[in-house]
Amino acid sequence: MYNLRRTSILSGKLRSFQKTQSFSTNPHQYSHNILPLCVSTKSLQQTQQSHAIALTNGYLPNSISISAAFILQYATYGDPSTSHLLFHQSVSYCRSAFLWNTITRANSIAGVYDGFKVYNLMIRSGVRPDDHTFPFVLKVCTDYYEVWKGKEVHGVVWKLGFGSDVFVGNTLLRFYGECSGLNDAEKVFDEMSERDVVSWNTLIEMK
Repeated sequence: MYNLRRTSILSGKLRSFQKTQSFSTNPHQYSHNILPLCVSTKSLQQTQQSHAIALTNGYLPNSISISAAFILQYATYGDPSTSHLLFHQSVSYCRSAFLWNTITRANSIAGVYDGFKVYNLMIRSGVRPDDHTFPFVLKVCTDYYEVWKGKEVHGVVWKLGFGSDVFVGNTLLRFYGECSGLNDAEKVFDEMSERDVVSWNTLIEMK
């Protein structure tokens, strides 16, 4: 009953947004209103409806935040092919790793294993990874037991100066603990310049 009510409320918001746009001479002034709708859809159909509104009013493909929201929503509702379509349509407008991280996360949500094609293309394209890139990629390495790729990513982590990032370090710790063994995990732990509760708990769980 609660979910039905939420669905009805959201459908009402979609209709209201469409009505507002129809009276506007500058639809882009309402871009801050459509983003909450993008991330709160409760079904594939509602995601498609919101997507149609965004396209009609010119928010896509140049709005990175709206594109990222739809990429994740489509993946959540079992349509990763549309997630990839949106990514390829919008990536040229993104100068950071944000959208690349988003599609990597979407693949994980949808259970899609791409053999690191997105990550490899990102590196070849000269896009610099950030502190979110490595945890997403290392999660894939852990999920699919890709030891060689995890070690390669570890090398890039140090090369680009993310070795002191505790979030990245914790993900490396989890990767080595699950894919390579306690000894390698302990080496990563000893090399971490900063540790938090997650670091200690992760190591303790492995013993």
